[in-house]
Amino acid sequence: MKEINDFLLNLYTTGIKDRYRTEIMFPNLKNGIVTALDLYSIIMIPENELCLKYSTNPKYPDAQRIISEFESKKRKSIKVKISDLAKEISKARIVIDKVSIGCEECKGSGEVTFEYEDKKGEIHDIEGDCPICNGEGEVVLKSNFARVKLDSKRSGRDKTYFINIEGLNFHPFQIYKLFMVGLTKGCDFIEIFYSKEDSQRTMSYFGNIKVLTNLINV
Repeated sequence: MKEINDFLLNLYTTGIKDRYRTEIMFPNLKNGIVTALDLYSIIMIPENELCLKYSTNPKYPDAQRIISEFESKKRKSIKVKISDLAKEISKARIVIDKVSIGCEECKGSGEVTFEYEDKKGEIHDIEGDCPICNGEGEVVLKSNFARVKLDSKRSGRDKTYFINIEGLNFHPFQIYKLFMVGLTKGCDFIEIFYSKEDSQRTMSYFGNIKVLTNLINV
């Protein structure tokens, strides 16, 4: 449904009018592509996949150039489950997608008892962290999907909250927008592309729709 794409464009506009953001209050048409941005993210959708008609503002930021520059770099990607993002956004407190099992070596206790023979030949029982799970009580298994967790860092009296996906730090509101795109497009997971050459941004694709998201520094 093309109407959903118009909704997604609106999701990425600022809706705020001031001297810095007047030109990005509405989506912009250029070269058959309609762009919306909110200073932190960009979404691009072909004009023929939209219902509404959009105009061209010559003062609109060159978002297409920003995306083209990112796409020209060597990239890697991680896959994130839509269901995991939903849990993280709604609960905002727990670590999710933690694919693990109890450690068989210590039976989940995190501790083991072992024997030590001293120079006199006497045997001593010593308790310590399990060497298999490092005292965690569980062993994390390999997964095709990235781990997601809400994290925070304190700066003075204030805390900055962010969603961490395999070392990539997203503002919760920006990951919510990315989640909404994936959800409305019927995706089971979102593939996030990133580049060491551009450590500030990521890119995701939903058919012909492109979404660029800024990372946050913590």
